[in-house]
Amino acid sequence: QSDPDNDIAVGNAASAMSTISAEQAATIKSKLEELEGDIEKFCAYLNVDRIEDIPAKQYDAALIVIDARRRAKK
Repeated sequence: QSDPDNDIAVGNAASAMSTISAEQAATIKSKLEELEGDIEKFCAYLNVDRIEDIPAKQYDAALIVIDARRRAKK
């Protein structure tokens, strides 16, 4: 028998664990390359091993960080 509370928890865990798409990863990499940014340091800042491991829920925040760095370089 299915436990609705557990099903919700499992569903939430799965969505919390989903990572950015390949297209989103390419966008981040491209923006970092434009800035001559260090991908390794960026990943360390976000506590991930690779760009592709960034949680989907952190995608917008990652872009904000990159944009802030771009403005600071001007």
